[in-house]
Amino acid sequence: MKATQPWRGVCAYSLFLALSVGTVAGQISPSAYRALGQTNLTFDGLNLVQGVELNSPNAIALDTRGAQVHIYISDSANSRILAWPDTAAYQIGDPPTLVLGQPGPQYSQSYGIGAKGLNTPIGLAVDPTNGNLYVADYGNNRVVRYPSPFDNPTQIEPDTVYGQASFNTFTAATASASSMNQPRAVVVDFAGNLWVADTGNNRLLRFSAGILNNPAPVSADLVIAQGGFTTTQANGGGNPSATGLSTPAGLAVDGQNNLYVSDFNNTRVVKFAAPIAAGASASAVWGESSFSTRGVPPQATSSSLGGPEGITVDAKGNLYVAVPGDNRVLVFPTSGVTTGTPATIVFGQADFSTTTPNTGAFPLASASTLSGPTDVKVDPSGNVFIADAGNNRVLKIPAGAKSANQIWGQSDLVSNGANQIKPSSINFPYQIVIDYSQSPYAL
Repeated sequence: MKATQPWRGVCAYSLFLALSVGTVAGQISPSAYRALGQTNLTFDGLNLVQGVELNSPNAIALDTRGAQVHIYISDSANSRILAWPDTAAYQIGDPPTLVLGQPGPQYSQSYGIGAKGLNTPIGLAVDPTNGNLYVADYGNNRVVRYPSPFDNPTQIEPDTVYGQASFNTFTAATASASSMNQPRAVVVDFAGNLWVADTGNNRLLRFSAGILNNPAPVSADLVIAQGGFTTTQANGGGNPSATGLSTPAGLAVDGQNNLYVSDFNNTRVVKFAAPIAAGASASAVWGESSFSTRGVPPQATSSSLGGPEGITVDAKGNLYVAVPGDNRVLVFPTSGVTTGTPATIVFGQADFSTTTPNTGAFPLASASTLSGPTDVKVDPSGNVFIADAGNNRVLKIPAGAKSANQIWGQSDLVSNGANQIKPSSINFPYQIVIDYSQSPYAL
């Protein structure tokens, strides 16, 4: 996700050199006096970050407790969370009401507010009991909590950290009940318990509702997919089974508090039936014909999952799975399922065998295509929200439809550039040439 990040400093330096050519009393000035591609000499976000755009949005959370549906978007490559108060009233281009993790909408660097800032945030979850927002701060090997953001609109800092001893530590420590290694997903069940996909440790951690306010380091009270809190091997060091996981990347709960896990490297989604205890075995699997198989066929089918990530379960019990490698979102039934049930609906493709990005529209996007979707959510009315990360946007698809009618992160349903390409924006400038044939010169 941050593969291009190492180039950022190089490009900024190239831009600085290009703009440092001024003269004072016939000499070269040591300081830049003008910036191209930014509004001033302070900002450095890719493609002129202003607040309404997105760069690899990886996750969505919906707060459906009230009459309005609040939406949170994990703007991962901009190291921030953006939020809008009402998905029904939203119009394309509306600025976010809240910006979490940065001092303002024009900032996009990691640690924008210091140690309590974010570094490639991914998974999001709203506590259905109180509206608190939990963020899987992937690059900082931790989960942080923001107290009910729409009730505390001036608080841009989190109040609690999980997975680290304090807000000032960031590394993946030796596995324990209080450590994490690149967590990618979070979910809060209807009892208020926090579940974390501790991805790099190939396990799930539960922090029960009663300990969520404990001072750091907070210790999980339950681990799934490992024999204890100190082991981390994929599939417990063996083959795929009903008790192991390999790179868990997504979490969801249904109305009965059953827990669903997207098991990325095992190319499947598994279900752990409530109540869940230590040593729990999955009771159902999607994407594989059994708990002991792994892999996908050469051509995608309605049953295959080529690396599932974000998942959700709607009010009718349907399981939605975002599969970025297949550039699609699949919908499966859950009632009576044990193994291998095929999907009944596909978003992003016209059929179950096609997997190309933005099929029929590439290199642009369209209202019905996807490129690397990483998360999916459904509101109480059946509207589907998809984090279309490869297209740098989030889509809203009306209930029963296959094409989006609303979009976050782009000005239309065709554009897909990172941070919404603008007439005056620049993306990784490398060289500059000045035309001296006319006066005044271009710069």
